[in-house]
Amino acid sequence: MAENRQEIVFNEFKKKSHILNDLQEYVKTMLALRNLKGNAPELEMLMLTEEIGELAKAIRKDYSSLKTDKSRSSSYGEASSEVVDVLIVLLGLCNSLDINLEKAFLEKESQNITRKWTK
Repeated sequence: MAENRQEIVFNEFKKKSHILNDLQEYVKTMLALRNLKGNAPELEMLMLTEEIGELAKAIRKDYSSLKTDKSRSSSYGEASSEVVDVLIVLLGLCNSLDINLEKAFLEKESQNITRKWTK
């Protein structure tokens, strides 16, 4: 029954208008305007890893009980801002690899809904 419900939800989702393609194209244009496009995929991956590290610092600072260096905490961004940086760099990586993220998402999710999810 859960699999059937997943398929129903997924099929309804596919019918809706999606902005991921538009967002990916926007990032491509803005990176070009900022002279930040044209990096090789391995450099984009390094940048993505760096941004994920910055997101981890922001989450650690604001959402965890782990101690942080208070003298440096002002240099750690807000989680919401860092998530956006991760998304921008991820979309840039997709562009450098010529991956349409929305299409890839729909293809992968069509496989995921057929999987059995257990503990």
